[in-house]
Amino acid sequence: MYNGLLVYLGGIAAVVQIFFGFLYYVDLAKPKWSLRKRSALSFLFLAVFVGISGWITRNKTLVDRNATFIDKNDLHLPLREIADSAYKKNDFDTTVKAATFALRFRPDDEELLRMRARSYKRLGPEYYRDEIADRERVIIRNPDRQENYLPIIEDHILLKEYDIAEAKMRQHASTITDHEIKLMFEFFAVVCKILKGEEYSSVVYNLEKNVSQTPLTKKFIESWNSKYLIDFVNENSFPEPSKRKIKELDDLLRQTAR
Repeated sequence: MYNGLLVYLGGIAAVVQIFFGFLYYVDLAKPKWSLRKRSALSFLFLAVFVGISGWITRNKTLVDRNATFIDKNDLHLPLREIADSAYKKNDFDTTVKAATFALRFRPDDEELLRMRARSYKRLGPEYYRDEIADRERVIIRNPDRQENYLPIIEDHILLKEYDIAEAKMRQHASTITDHEIKLMFEFFAVVCKILKGEEYSSVVYNLEKNVSQTPLTKKFIESWNSKYLIDFVNENSFPEPSKRKIKELDDLLRQTAR
């Protein structure tokens, strides 16, 4: 009964978030309308959407057989647009709900999975495991996109699961060919040693040498957000020398990029 209530409440929350997604588009199209009028039109769109969704859910065989008059994209694409617009507005809770609904119709949408993963990251530490799950699904679909490993390793570090992060890097190190991903693996390995309180002078020396020989590109640096790691270091009671060293290495990676 308790689980059923949670599912029911979750469904209500999802419908409310989708309504606000429709309201967002109505606001863009008709900004001069009154709030009551814009809300009424949004409710109309929501009613149509829920009606179509319910009908398709009750007639799954039509979807499964790819009947010509029913296309999964009829629901997937509008939901994807809602998720995308919510993400651009930094409304990550709505992004997650809309993306989750859309993925029911297209579970192989890698870009949408990565968007939901990024949203989980921005929602805070309690959602990091959800991000890891999405990132691992992305890797299964696209193992050649090697940068997919980096958020997983970072999340394990942010969860203070240093041994798991190190094990992941050892597991995949032999398959990594991109020098930037290799360098980031090396950086994260140093971070793990520092945060575990282990001796790190030799690995820092090797990292600094490799950075000077083959630095990261500016394009990579622009796409990599170290804010979560630096905030994590600042907010926890690690020794001050450890905090300084991690910040110095982060600065080194950024300042040497070209």
